[in-house]
Amino acid sequence: MPERPLATSERHAQVGSYMSVYALTDIYSNSNMTAVDGFSVLAEPTRRRILDELRAAQEPDDMQSGSDVATLVSSLELPQPTVSKHLRVLRDAGVVVARVDGPRRIYRLSTHALGDVAAWLEPYRQMWVESLDALERHLDTLSDQRKIKEDES
Repeated sequence: MPERPLATSERHAQVGSYMSVYALTDIYSNSNMTAVDGFSVLAEPTRRRILDELRAAQEPDDMQSGSDVATLVSSLELPQPTVSKHLRVLRDAGVVVARVDGPRRIYRLSTHALGDVAAWLEPYRQMWVESLDALERHLDTLSDQRKIKEDES
């Protein structure tokens, strides 16, 4: 006997925490997502390109700045449905925010986005800062030694 199609609630129960993926576009289907972490968001190259475009279009002191879908489609040279689907994933993950401006949605980076990525990177950042500080101290010492030798000659 052929299996009947599952109702939406049954699909959600069956899928659990698994995120189904659109076969051709590698875009996560929002209907089956329980949560998306920053690493999953950043794993997709198109989403990173969108984030780069939004960062470039965003003025730090202007809360009205950002980019609409048409501008992103043009600059990324991607089909509008692809850009819109990725923007939805980014919005659902809290990485971007959208405001309505007439018939358009203006997207900008969220100020609280990717906290899990930042938290994971922090110990490494601290290590790099300490290493760079040690290098600076060493170079200062070498510079001081060179000045002393020049003064002696």
